[in-house]
Amino acid sequence: MQTQKPAGRPALHIYAPPSYYLGQVRRAGCQKWRTVTGKSKSLSRAMCAAIKAMNVDDKRARVLLCSTCGYLGPTVVMEAAK
Repeated sequence: MQTQKPAGRPALHIYAPPSYYLGQVRRAGCQKWRTVTGKSKSLSRAMCAAIKAMNVDDKRARVLLCSTCGYLGPTVVMEAAK
């Protein structure tokens, strides 16, 4: 059975390239981020690993979505601060 889309509405297409998540932490007053997790397929797993890897000096943690297609850059999808 085919369903018809309502008249006047364009079809929605979401492109989801193959990707992975990386967890990073940053010290207070520092500009460079340290990658503390490996490639993860789960957003929550990458965030939990980044928060657990935070030291006493670390102030922020973030998770990047990195695509393997090559033409999309890393995107910050979640960030946490102490």
